[in-house]
Amino acid sequence: MANEDAAKAIAEIKSVSTSKDSLKYVFLAHISKHHNNPETALRVAGDTLKDMNISDINLFATKRNSRCRAVKIS
Repeated sequence: MANEDAAKAIAEIKSVSTSKDSLKYVFLAHISKHHNNPETALRVAGDTLKDMNISDINLFATKRNSRCRAVKIS
C-alpha cells in the first residue's frame, strides 16, 4: 500500500468514527525494505492527513529489526 493510500484509509476510518477521541495513535508498519523508509512514510502520511485537515492523530513508524516506541495511552 502506498503511503498516500495508507493516509487516506486512516482518514476514512477517522471520519466514520463516532468518538472524537478515536484513532489518536497510528503506527505505520510493514514498511517495504526496498521502496520506502520510516521517515518517508511519516512525512507523506502526515502531509496527506494535513491536506485533509486531520491533525489530531499521532503517527509513528516502526523500523525493521528494532522495537518501536512505547506509547502510554491513558
